[in-house]
Amino acid sequence: MQVIDSQLNVYTIKRHSFWAVRFMGTIQHVSKWGSSLAVRIPKAIAEQCKIVEGSSVQLDAYSDRIVIRKRTYDLATMVDQITSDNIHHEQEFGAPLGKESW
Repeated sequence: MQVIDSQLNVYTIKRHSFWAVRFMGTIQHVSKWGSSLAVRIPKAIAEQCKIVEGSSVQLDAYSDRIVIRKRTYDLATMVDQITSDNIHHEQEFGAPLGKESW
């Protein structure tokens, strides 16, 4: 067993031919999903991390560890990445309808 974070009670266990991850009292098994592998995120952990179906997450690999983080966005960083090559041009949506004013 390898301790990843003793404060969070996170560690990996190598059993037979699969890896299991123990986190907050749960063990998850790696399963096949199409041509990829998948790990289920228990409801309690998903709620704690505010992850729902369709959430964007970041996967990082460190030696024999995989870390899943909820992806966060920083507006200032995103704006800094706008260049003349990737900026969207103004869009024409036609004449105003209803009580719109331009």
